[in-house]
Amino acid sequence: MKAIQIDNFFGNVNIIYKECKKLKFYTQAEHPFNKDRITTTWPGKRTVELGECCPLLKYLLIKYYLINNLITTATFVNFYIHARFNGDDNEEWIHQDLGNKAASLIYLSPSNFQSGTKLYSFEDNQEINDFKFVQNRLIQYDAFYYHSAYGNHGTTIDNCRLTINGFIK
Repeated sequence: MKAIQIDNFFGNVNIIYKECKKLKFYTQAEHPFNKDRITTTWPGKRTVELGECCPLLKYLLIKYYLINNLITTATFVNFYIHARFNGDDNEEWIHQDLGNKAASLIYLSPSNFQSGTKLYSFEDNQEINDFKFVQNRLIQYDAFYYHSAYGNHGTTIDNCRLTINGFIK
């Protein structure tokens, strides 16, 4: 697998979108995972791993991933809900998700064609793919791909760029 896109991933994304907005979000510095030590970085705000804050949603995600052959029953996956806002583009960078086999995003908030995720070549960081932010679209790519979000938007949880981020071991 290099990169894939699945549109209309959930049967009813609006239910999941509504539930995800109710969760507690943390900045990088506030996040319990990073407490007293910064181990990962990100712009915007992120939940704790869904198995800790919303196990039923994690179970549902694993079911959808299995149905779509994105993981196997032996796969270990961490899921987070990630909110990015106006101004967070200044904190974006081209990076890899090393330590994982694959990474995935599910775009939850309403479609915004000025937003998305770009993949870059290994050799010279040239853009090779631009996944537009379409509500209920899943993208999954090898974790060693360089990538970056763009077009972060909104000022509140109700109008920001909201995604489910998956890190597949």
